[in-house]
Amino acid sequence: MIIYSHTYGYIHKLHFQKYTKAANFIKFFDSFTFSGVGNGSVTLDSIVFVAAVTIAYNRWRFVPEGCKVNLDIIKLLIGRYFRLSAAQLLCISLFLLFPLVGSGPFWNAYMSPILQNCHQRWWLNILFISNFWDSEDLCLYHTWILSLLMQLTIIGAIAMGILKRSMRFGIFFMILLILSGVIFVSIMTVLNNLPGGLAFYMLDKRTFPIAWNNVFTKPLDHVGPFCIGLLTGYFLALKKDRLKISRIASVILWCSSIVCTTSVMFGLYSYRHGQKIGTPLATFYALMHRNVWCIGIGWMVIACTTHHGGPISRVLKSKTFVPLDRLCSLAYLIHLPIMHYHSATIRSRFFMGHLEILFMAISYISLAFITSFFLNIMFVEPYYAIEKYVASFFRAKNKVDFQSKTDLNEISIPDGIISPKIAAISNGCVNLGYSKSLESF
Repeated sequence: MIIYSHTYGYIHKLHFQKYTKAANFIKFFDSFTFSGVGNGSVTLDSIVFVAAVTIAYNRWRFVPEGCKVNLDIIKLLIGRYFRLSAAQLLCISLFLLFPLVGSGPFWNAYMSPILQNCHQRWWLNILFISNFWDSEDLCLYHTWILSLLMQLTIIGAIAMGILKRSMRFGIFFMILLILSGVIFVSIMTVLNNLPGGLAFYMLDKRTFPIAWNNVFTKPLDHVGPFCIGLLTGYFLALKKDRLKISRIASVILWCSSIVCTTSVMFGLYSYRHGQKIGTPLATFYALMHRNVWCIGIGWMVIACTTHHGGPISRVLKSKTFVPLDRLCSLAYLIHLPIMHYHSATIRSRFFMGHLEILFMAISYISLAFITSFFLNIMFVEPYYAIEKYVASFFRAKNKVDFQSKTDLNEISIPDGIISPKIAAISNGCVNLGYSKSLESF
């Protein structure tokens, strides 16, 4: 969805120069289904939510009753930092090679500003502070989400540390974080007279830079979805095997989830022609829509994990998605350089129509995943092997966390989740600091 939305429009002053009949973009607003693209910024909160679920779930799932998990926060943060840094440096390095293999009538005008930003401000990416700079000054502006995820991971590490000591105080702390995000968004919306969401059809030259640079890219705008994800992962880890939901309750929750997600995605449709949305309503939508979206997604995750997803669960559990899941984060990083390269090298314009953009999006998606596949083989997997080798020198052995009478032999642990060579086991307790997980995002 993100790549498809970027095919319609992304941040570059020359983006629409490659189209004939670019004014058709305004006509697209009349299509009800186009709201899924025009208001697609909430799909980025799905990434934030899933990242949080993964972090919490992988650290509490396989802890026997009576044991307490060793979160190993330092390893989490260091591992996340080096993985995200390596992915960004790989993407930037490839982008800086484009002038060797590209040319076109728009090349200098299109590529030179971005290349200059990469030469001058690449360090913002590895310091993970790029989301505090204006998008036009960044090297590959879409990498701001990695800075956001790193910042939220630090916040999440603090929250999980409190949650480990006291469930009550941990949940209370995360509720405070959610409220702080709500207050931040409310204040920014009222003071700057912003529309309720970051939809194509609600922004203009004044509101877009403010909404993007001062609100959307900041961690407080997404701390709510992240905390909801942490709570979802924590709940699933502790209650998954004991959770019983009646068929009626499941149907009600599925309907509520669909209402939450569709109301967020299509709730601004009546304002598609630039009608002024009142400040109270704009503020209410702004402070609620990302959290409501993730609550809806949260039930879908719980339902599919606890066998209440029906056919949706069977589809999502297909092994077909396993290789795609491994490539998703890299495909996201590489798709915008591919778009930049194509836009800078074209010799003639394209007609702006839904069908033409659909075919173009399919091409971008295919190229992004094919490129990611080869990059994964040549760089990512070797990096993981080196990371594993280096980590073996610092691995704690026979680390005792807490006393427990649980016999490890009585616990069924799926293969590939915790390696016997890696897990630090004492008196039946498992040290999940050494859990294997794919946390590229």
